[in-house]
Amino acid sequence: MRALRASSAGPTARAELRAFAAEWPGALKELDSLPTDEIEQRVQLCAEGADEPWMAWSLRYHELMRAALALRRGERATLVDEEFGRAVERPPHGRLNVVVFAALAREFDVTAREIWDALFPRRGRAPRDYR
Repeated sequence: MRALRASSAGPTARAELRAFAAEWPGALKELDSLPTDEIEQRVQLCAEGADEPWMAWSLRYHELMRAALALRRGERATLVDEEFGRAVERPPHGRLNVVVFAALAREFDVTAREIWDALFPRRGRAPRDYR
């Protein structure tokens, strides 16, 4: 993510972003949401072997979003239950993020808002929501 932030625009950069997004669905939103210094801090924490809640939340977010997108394409998805699969078929507000964050909240016993704010912190004053 850090390298993508630093890369220049152009066809090569766009291809790298597409490949990155395919492997880590939702990561481009993180890239847009996180200030560069926050990305650097997170890289450092990971390198140090820190154990922050956002680390597990982020990993599971990408797993669940990858599964949700696979299910939407009619593919089989692992690491999810039938309830998740049914929710993906008819996501509230038509948004897969709502399904993913609801599942995260259940799995980690915290609010969807807490996870959202940790993964996609607010930049500036603009209101935003995961819906």
